[in-house]
Amino acid sequence: MTESVTVTPRFGLDDDGNPIADGTPVVFEAFAVAPGNTTITHTDAGGVDNVAFTVFFLSAVAIKDDDLIEVREKSCNARVQLWENPWPAALPIGGVVVLCESTTGAS
Repeated sequence: MTESVTVTPRFGLDDDGNPIADGTPVVFEAFAVAPGNTTITHTDAGGVDNVAFTVFFLSAVAIKDDDLIEVREKSCNARVQLWENPWPAALPIGGVVVLCESTTGAS
């Protein structure tokens, strides 16, 4: 069973520091959506990501860090990682994992 998520590409700022318009939203089928009830510290200054969901894809998808991902009607920022299986012979699975940081600050 899969679950649909919507990814909206974000392009950051142009050379003058002005925001570039977001791309067209695309719907992808995720292999699984799991709770992301965790906090990840990224800097010595104490910056954190509050991960609302963890989304798993079994193949490559067009998503990158800081894209907007909508999961279960909640908008989140994406943190993308390669999901490498350490035992491919025993369990031939792997793909892309996306940590979904809540844009509202609450899960």
